[in-house]
Amino acid sequence: MNARLKRKRAANAKKRTRQSLDSGLRLLALILLTQRKLRLERKKRQKRKRLRRRIMRLKRIQRRRRRKMRLIREMRLRRRRERVNHSAPPVHSHDVQHITDHKPPSENRNSSHSSLPHWVGEEADGIIAPISYDNTPAWISQSAEKGSLIAPVFKELYPGFTDIYPEARDINGNIRFDNTQVTSPSCFVAVIPSGRIWGVNGSVITPDNVVLEDVSMEFSIGLNFGIHPAISRWAPHQLSFTSETVASLGFSDSQNYFHWLYDVLGRLHLLQLSGIKVDKYVINRRSRIWWDIDDLNGPRPFQEESLRMLGIDSKQIIETHEEFNLKAGQVVVMSHTERRGYPKWASEFLRKVFLFDRGLDVNGQGSEYIYISRLKAKRRRILNETDVIDLLTAHGFKIYSLEEMSMDEQIRLFNNAKVVVSPHGAGMSNITFCKPGTSIVEIFTPNWIKDCYYRISNHCNLDYHCLVGEGVAWEGMRWDGEEDLIVDMDQLKQVLSQIKI
Repeated sequence: MNARLKRKRAANAKKRTRQSLDSGLRLLALILLTQRKLRLERKKRQKRKRLRRRIMRLKRIQRRRRRKMRLIREMRLRRRRERVNHSAPPVHSHDVQHITDHKPPSENRNSSHSSLPHWVGEEADGIIAPISYDNTPAWISQSAEKGSLIAPVFKELYPGFTDIYPEARDINGNIRFDNTQVTSPSCFVAVIPSGRIWGVNGSVITPDNVVLEDVSMEFSIGLNFGIHPAISRWAPHQLSFTSETVASLGFSDSQNYFHWLYDVLGRLHLLQLSGIKVDKYVINRRSRIWWDIDDLNGPRPFQEESLRMLGIDSKQIIETHEEFNLKAGQVVVMSHTERRGYPKWASEFLRKVFLFDRGLDVNGQGSEYIYISRLKAKRRRILNETDVIDLLTAHGFKIYSLEEMSMDEQIRLFNNAKVVVSPHGAGMSNITFCKPGTSIVEIFTPNWIKDCYYRISNHCNLDYHCLVGEGVAWEGMRWDGEEDLIVDMDQLKQVLSQIKI
């Protein structure tokens, strides 16, 4: 009995020893693991610290290099100024040419014979990336005061102006666009001597290597922490040269029908009013923006057709590309309409050149009820479009896909329309060509409600209505503007009733 008890006690003692040993091993393993993690964290911190020190060192080197290059440029400029025979007194900012009242182009052509500006001083060679970006009026004033820009040309065509827009509500009574006054800065045309146009989107760079950001519009600038792509994506493409005077018409989303009409062609109005004669037009038929980054192949039919309508010969076009880098004798730049809220004069200009100048009848009343389908679009599609079409055809509507139509056919279609129903999209740009009083029903997704067509409707005296559907996200969607939607059929019926259909 005593022997069994002794064996049992010995077994229990052995078991406790093993358990204690296991606990000790586990504790030791935990300690070792913790120490390993601490070592890894310490190594990571040290690596990050070394990387930060390296970045700071590179930035210091870059700043020293920039200071050195600036000093070299200033020294060369001083030497060159000493050699230049100044036959005329220095030009100051108040000597910059201005016009504040616009006249029809035919009354203003004589100004094209005035002396064009020229640059005195060192010019960038197109290899070093631009170091800053500025606005055109400030650059011209500063350069004129320094004596680098001789006989500057800056023409103010529309001094600061205000457009008034009434309130717009949806069918539920919700205010979608407030009653507001939109005050826009003045519009101008300026001439940049020895200027460069860089990249597929046509960024304008001055002879002293400054990007003129206000005439180099980029939608993707926010993705680079506010740094213009001409700086953040700089590449020293091979420089080509022309002694001619070229007009810069590049834009960040030029392959979009709306932006082509208003942001590219719309600026031709300012060029016409300025009276400045140009030899060529620099145009990007396709652009590089973050949501259409792979869509870069070839011109779109409406671009070539619209240029033919405007009488611009293909020989007058210089088309940008991915490695575009052109230096011109004179680069003519114009204010962007997008930065001025798409003002009324842009709509009036497009109506003039595509309707009145082409002899199309815009008097009387439209007769057709039209619905614009986005069935062939890649985004912002109406998922219950079959129900929408059934309802509208019962009320006498005809269904159109604008992708299948020429630009001339689209203009004539909208000019003959009495009622237009359409989801928000570039095709609605054609309401610019509608007759006054035409009823417009724009269908939105709740997360992408934009006021551009509401403004155009006011410019053209149209009867504007809006309807907000239910947004439907889809896999692979990259931004809110791609969201599909479902139309509330009862609300659509109420809108049709409201416009007395």
